[in-house]
Amino acid sequence: MKIKDYDIKNKNIILTGATGKLGLEYVKFLSLCGAKTICIDINKDKLEDLKKKFKDTVKTYQVDITNKNLLLEVSKDLKKNKIEIDGLINNAAGKQTTIIDGILTNFENYPLDSWKEELDIDLTGTFLCCQVFCKNFNTDKMSSIINISSTYGLVAADQRIYGESGLNSSAAYAATKSGIIGLTKYLASYWQGKKIKVNVIAPAGVYNNQDPEFVKKYIEKTMLKRMANPDDLFGAIRYLLSSYSDFMTGSTITVDGGWTSW
Repeated sequence: MKIKDYDIKNKNIILTGATGKLGLEYVKFLSLCGAKTICIDINKDKLEDLKKKFKDTVKTYQVDITNKNLLLEVSKDLKKNKIEIDGLINNAAGKQTTIIDGILTNFENYPLDSWKEELDIDLTGTFLCCQVFCKNFNTDKMSSIINISSTYGLVAADQRIYGESGLNSSAAYAATKSGIIGLTKYLASYWQGKKIKVNVIAPAGVYNNQDPEFVKKYIEKTMLKRMANPDDLFGAIRYLLSSYSDFMTGSTITVDGGWTSW
């Protein structure tokens, strides 16, 4: 029996939203695994910090992922530098809060601009990155696209756990995260027979200094009685980037402590 390669060393991985809370953790993890990370984000200062910290293991681009022309420039530069891409992690996401201009806003009054902005970043941005960077994949071997959804792409946000905290996830977030799962299935089907696998990770809420009362209510809905830590997602990411998942496409890996299994 031949043991497949679980190693992702020296693989070139594009990561969007690289300077966010989870993005930074993914960069650390990929670097520890010996992967080369092409970091895409809109935050110039934080990208500079990444370059200083990780040096040879990262390459950075300041890009708004909703701008196709800018993404095409990145694609062109990667080709110019003969960097073939092995994986794409669509991690970038907009704000999901319902606090608008400091005011807790209900669904009936949720601004159309906020709805459009979140759809543009989460869903259209994912669409554009898949459309553009698929042309940078090495067609001689399997490449992997990992789209980041959420448990709220599978089930509704339970309004009872939020109360008046203002942390309630928006309708736009639910629509985009559901849409990402649908887009993933479409792309898996579209690229059938090609050496591109497209899968989704749907994480639960991650600890982020939330209000203790909210955390208490949230963990009561999980079977493992806690929220997620960033490293809870590392195994799924490494699996989907490795050859062990080469017979897996169009699928969703749910990492939620049992939230959606009740």
